[in-house]
Amino acid sequence: MEKVHHLKFIEGEFQPEEANAVLCDIIGSKIRHHNLKILNIKVSANGEVQHSEERVEALVHVNQAVKEITQYAIKEGYTLKIDSTINIQLMK
Repeated sequence: MEKVHHLKFIEGEFQPEEANAVLCDIIGSKIRHHNLKILNIKVSANGEVQHSEERVEALVHVNQAVKEITQYAIKEGYTLKIDSTINIQLMK
């Protein structure tokens, strides 16, 4: 198996409301993932939460930016072209 994979994740033109729903759902899922990880670490008192806390903060900012962009697009009559690739590298 190859060690590097580039997977097309989101590709297309979207109405702003649809783009907002799709992107905010994905970002929200990542925020919930990190919040659950933080909770599990704190309950077990086993591990460091700093990385997950930093990711939550960064993702909250990304979520806000998505909302601002989509609100602007709605107001001005734009559609949004989204092109997102997930890059996966197998490592040992």
